[in-house]
Amino acid sequence: MGGERSPRAFVGEVGKLWLDGRVKATLTESVPQIGAPQVWQSGHTGEGVKVAVLDTGYDTDHPDLAGKVIDSQDFTGQGVEDVAGHGTHVAATIAGTGATTSGAGKGVAPGADLVVGKVLGNDGSGVESDIIAGMEWATTTAGAKVVNMSLGGPDTAGVDPMEQAVNDLSAQTGALFVISAGNEGPRSQTIGSPGSADAAVTVGAVDKQNVLAEFSSSGPRVGDLAVKPDITAPGVDIVAAKAGGGLRSASGTSMAAPHVAGAAALLAELHPDWPATRLKAALTSSAVPTPGLTAFQQGTGRVDVNAAATATVIAEGAPVFGPVSSTVNAPVTRTVSYRNLGSTPVTLTLEVSAAGAPAGLFTVSATSVTVPASGTADVTVTVDGHGRPVGSYSGQLTATTGSEVIRTAIGAYVQPEQHTLNLVVKDRLGAPANTTVWVFSRQSDTETPVAIANGSGTIDLPAGSYYLGALIKTDDTWTMAVVPANMSQDRTIILDSQQAKKATVTVGEPTARQILRETYVNFHYGVEDGLYTGFSMADYVLPVSDQGITYTAIAYFDKEGSSATSPSPYFYRIVDQRSGVPSEPTFQGTPANLTKVDVTYRGTASYASLLVQPEFDTGLSSPAALIYSPVKMPSVVTEYRTPGRWRGLLRFDGKQVLSDPREFGSGLDNTETWNGAVIGPALPAKNGYWSGTAWRDNNEMVFNYIKLHSDSEAGHGGENADTEGSMRLFRDDQQIWSNFVKPRTWLVPVTVPEAPSQYKLTASATNRNGATSTQIDTEWTFTSDATANGPLPLMVVRYRPDGLDELNRAAAGTVTPVVTSVQREPGQAVTSLASCLIESSVDDGSTWTTVAQGSTCGTPQITNPAAPGFVSLRATLADQAGNTAKQTIIRAYQVKEAPGSTRIRVQKDAGAGNRITIRGNVSPLTWSAGRDCVKVSTAVWDCWVPGIPAGQAFEYKPLINDSVWSIGSNYHGVGGTTQEITPTF
Repeated sequence: MGGERSPRAFVGEVGKLWLDGRVKATLTESVPQIGAPQVWQSGHTGEGVKVAVLDTGYDTDHPDLAGKVIDSQDFTGQGVEDVAGHGTHVAATIAGTGATTSGAGKGVAPGADLVVGKVLGNDGSGVESDIIAGMEWATTTAGAKVVNMSLGGPDTAGVDPMEQAVNDLSAQTGALFVISAGNEGPRSQTIGSPGSADAAVTVGAVDKQNVLAEFSSSGPRVGDLAVKPDITAPGVDIVAAKAGGGLRSASGTSMAAPHVAGAAALLAELHPDWPATRLKAALTSSAVPTPGLTAFQQGTGRVDVNAAATATVIAEGAPVFGPVSSTVNAPVTRTVSYRNLGSTPVTLTLEVSAAGAPAGLFTVSATSVTVPASGTADVTVTVDGHGRPVGSYSGQLTATTGSEVIRTAIGAYVQPEQHTLNLVVKDRLGAPANTTVWVFSRQSDTETPVAIANGSGTIDLPAGSYYLGALIKTDDTWTMAVVPANMSQDRTIILDSQQAKKATVTVGEPTARQILRETYVNFHYGVEDGLYTGFSMADYVLPVSDQGITYTAIAYFDKEGSSATSPSPYFYRIVDQRSGVPSEPTFQGTPANLTKVDVTYRGTASYASLLVQPEFDTGLSSPAALIYSPVKMPSVVTEYRTPGRWRGLLRFDGKQVLSDPREFGSGLDNTETWNGAVIGPALPAKNGYWSGTAWRDNNEMVFNYIKLHSDSEAGHGGENADTEGSMRLFRDDQQIWSNFVKPRTWLVPVTVPEAPSQYKLTASATNRNGATSTQIDTEWTFTSDATANGPLPLMVVRYRPDGLDELNRAAAGTVTPVVTSVQREPGQAVTSLASCLIESSVDDGSTWTTVAQGSTCGTPQITNPAAPGFVSLRATLADQAGNTAKQTIIRAYQVKEAPGSTRIRVQKDAGAGNRITIRGNVSPLTWSAGRDCVKVSTAVWDCWVPGIPAGQAFEYKPLINDSVWSIGSNYHGVGGTTQEITPTF
């Protein structure tokens, strides 16, 4: 609830697409599951039928869609090309050629033509006006017979503009709208709009075994409690075309809907004169129900297009009974019509089956009916709730002739005694308000909107307790009102914004400015512990002392005048959370009631920003405080935070580092460092963003993105978009899987045998833009079998060098202690280390020196080179169970010149394989032995000489290979300065 509903936002399941897909079921499985190949064998592939795909566009170059799209139109202003990837997957499921799989993975109706309307933007969301325009274009201009809409938004009681457009265009043009049910299951009354429209074929999702997907939205429909969805189809782990080429897996009712749209295209080729109502009737009448599911979960069952194509009788009409009273004798009767598609009369045996329904609730007017050849016959179904238990009930009316079964879904809600709630709503000026009051039942998972016009509205409610919530606008301000309501009799409740108090958060710092303010009032409701949340636009809140309500105000402050080019040196981050809505919702943050947190940023960046979010229970369906603040790198920033759990996300120059939720407060370590060396592999805990790295599930190993670019802070995990690399899995020395693009691979399962085998997993990344951690290579070995379910026994070494400067540099010629810790994949059984070997290199891995060796990694003491350069680190681990890890980080940290060093830059190409040295007359230089210079490029060498006092005059000469002197007189230098020379040899 909350906020103005225009323009409404409608989205496909794009967020679910990338993260949750598991590559298991291709169209070679889901298409036969619904009987499409049998229809193809009869010569029907959807040829000549136009199917519209209203979605995120399509990949114009994908081979699976080559020649399939005959018309397209963009309604978003972003071009028809599919950036989100959702529409490409959907289109290929309907009518893809299967070229990527050599024809094996065809769509349901490979002969159909596609017309594509891009109504959702590149972020996967869209607005109502664009979607309606796309619907009109598809049915009137493009001439589509079937329209697939794998999108949706929250439904409300009554007919909204989207639902009205579906109903009107279907009636006017005969086009069938196939629409996803939504992914808000398993809770009831979660069918989205416009799938909630009467004329739509609303599609839920099942897996390969016809088991309902947990995410599949369920009915009954909001408002009149009619049966929805109408049908189900495969929608779990569907592999189809990926925008950009190849295939990808996706789950959602977005994936189920195109299976039904393709089925409708096959039927439309068979019966080109059929209107939408008859196509829908044929599909739903012939569906195959999953035992144990209600009609509110599956409609009539999983689509069977072969059964629909060969049906001799179909049932037309989806009876809507609405709520029926348990206390008033008022039966409700609806008509079901049977249509005989054959040339001879057919006698049907009728039966109502409704598991769990009280006897006599559903009755049919006859036990049999004869349908004339090419004609129709009607029967009536009656629902009588009088004297029967309160509850939602559903079932099917079946009509049988021989082996053919024709199904009609039926459902009704028997409601208890009703009481009238009269609502009076006033704005802050005392004038009647126009808004929506949402009624949340504390006995069921229902949310019912009540339209408030000219300050009043009415709703009849069953006896029980409720929460009422509304946002009330007065000029440019909003009041949030949430109150409890006990309905044991008729009553009137007044929501008077004049009684509201302004929600404020301030700080005592006079130079501070507020950059974010969010106010929430939330509460638990329903039997499944649902959570309601108000919007952050509320300026005023209505005080209430109910302990089941929580008030939360979030406010952030930075320094007035700060900007992206001049970031703030401090931040205040405040969460004011209380039980009930206080009569004085004000809070002033000061250093005394907040926790001071010193935040250090190391390294450099062209632009960096930090997102900090409270891990408090705000009841949000999306994260709180979604604001990025610019920060300077390097710098130290002071933050004042409300004591509690916080998490952060730093983004800079194609990189991002995320922290686990962490507690800050009195007596705790209230410091945090971002982008501290060494950047390397990490195995962060599952935390709502990271979802684990690698684990085994029976005969599958599942690999997620390996966080190779994490900074040194405990609890941090990171990624770098500017890397290229690979992941590989070997079993008994044979490679069985690889990914050669980037190591960012989400939830990829690899089938492995049950028997014990020796495995090796490698992950490598090359940093194309960066001075440190330029090459990261990891290798793990372990033994695994089918009994070893859970996290794989991976381990990494985390390094934290002490004494580095703000740019992650050590001084030349010094010793750097490197604190190490061994991190394991969270959740695995910890086995003690058997051995740890740490090595360092100052020549990018050409040679290595042992710096620590034993049963622990300890704190190696690294002797940095005398000249500026880099230190690389290599670790080799083994545990008592025989698992091993090898980890190499080239250029782990940088070495800068020692303070007061003298630099002589020699501009000379010494030739391949040669080196340049320098000799002189002031210590540490001598005329008898040369000091090596560092090759910067082919013709540039830097000779660093520490220890010559600043201002000290000295003489020197360069040599090639410490044997061939430069021609001419000695050069003259001054200690502590830089001098460039171009000698001749």
